[in-house]
Amino acid sequence: MDARMMSCGYSGAYTISGAGISTTTVALTDAANTDYSTTFTRADDSAGNYVKFSLNAGGFTLTAKGTTSGNTSLRAPVNGIQIVPAASVAAIPR
Repeated sequence: MDARMMSCGYSGAYTISGAGISTTTVALTDAANTDYSTTFTRADDSAGNYVKFSLNAGGFTLTAKGTTSGNTSLRAPVNGIQIVPAASVAAIPR
């Protein structure tokens, strides 16, 4: 999220769930008049512009829900997603 120096802030709840996953929700607040254009700040039930989940599963569901807003528009955008393996795979000798 990035309200880009707007006078109103936004908050969203991001939930990950699925088979074999403990359902987890992280709240993110995009504070009013805060510009994250060059900074990545992890939100963990706090102000920030990205959330991080760690899990070991074959699939998952990500749900984003706007929770509060400084105006009438609720939003909880997902602008990108990155899936990173938990362990590196050893190179196979040739």
